[in-house]
Amino acid sequence: MRTTSPGEPPAATGRRERGVALVEFAIVAPLLLFLLFGLVDFGINLSNEISLRQGVREGARQGSVATFGSTASCGATFTTPGSANMQKLICLTKSRTDMTAADVAVAIRFDPGSTSYPAPTSGSSAPVGNGIIVCAATPMVSPSKLLSPITSGKYLKSKTTMRIEKGSGVAEAQANEADPTGENWAWCTP
Repeated sequence: MRTTSPGEPPAATGRRERGVALVEFAIVAPLLLFLLFGLVDFGINLSNEISLRQGVREGARQGSVATFGSTASCGATFTTPGSANMQKLICLTKSRTDMTAADVAVAIRFDPGSTSYPAPTSGSSAPVGNGIIVCAATPMVSPSKLLSPITSGKYLKSKTTMRIEKGSGVAEAQANEADPTGENWAWCTP
């Protein structure tokens, strides 16, 4: 047996320290990866929420000045078809969210709480001064699949109300797609 002189480290010390570092890494690495993937998932959902809000705000603004868009064919499945202009506004809102149109559900409501507003009669501008409400919902995502138990079944929702500044000149009726949240747009009320 070899003896060590005072101040000389034993030969096995270097190997032991490397083993401890490996054990420490094995403990810390999963936690760091969980935090990293959690940050990525959080960032993507935050970006989606900002896009959803911006799209809803843009849709409400365009609806308040009677600029509804040019097409009602965006793949929307209307459960309440409403008027043609409101269908166009739903498609416009979907396009302004910068998300896949199939992932976003939109509803258009009027304030005060009526399902429609009439065409203006001579000398009146029926809806001007009332509000238009645009709501949208999209599911939360977890691209890493690490947080899918937390995000599964949860939705990002946005609602904006704006004062109608210009009527369309025709009668309008509210429109919506199926509410993916299962609340039947109860949260989208004046």
